[in-house]
Amino acid sequence: ARDCPAGTVADYLAASAAKVDGAVEEVWALARSGTSLSGPPGRADKVAQELDQVHATLSRGGAAERGSLEGREASLASELRSLRRMESVSARLSARLSELTAQLEGVAASTGELVAKAGAGGEDLASLSSELASLSKALDEARGIMATAPPGDTNN
Repeated sequence: ARDCPAGTVADYLAASAAKVDGAVEEVWALARSGTSLSGPPGRADKVAQELDQVHATLSRGGAAERGSLEGREASLASELRSLRRMESVSARLSARLSELTAQLEGVAASTGELVAKAGAGGEDLASLSSELASLSKALDEARGIMATAPPGDTNN
């Protein structure tokens, strides 16, 4: 926007710069939030292994330990379901953030083209405007993904 000659394009880019800056900040915040969802790497696998061990012990019998093992089984199963849901949300968010990054790159490319053509008549601001609207919609969708994240701490 600073390098563009004064006029309609420069005014539009200056107004859009704040939107793009905000989008970059929000993508970064969503990425940090998504990273915290999945918990420690390998945690779900460890819980699944523990659950398998409890199942094996229960199948061998042992009435003396049965009550505590059933309680442990329920706890591990619940934790595993929660971890799997969080992994799913994290994967969806990661895919969405990749798309958002590509959209931001597209906005930057369109902006460069507009600046390069700023001296020519009839600059088309509709293309950049459409890309910014699409970016805003994609950010809304990413926020929606985060809103579906299961609450709670998985670091038991």
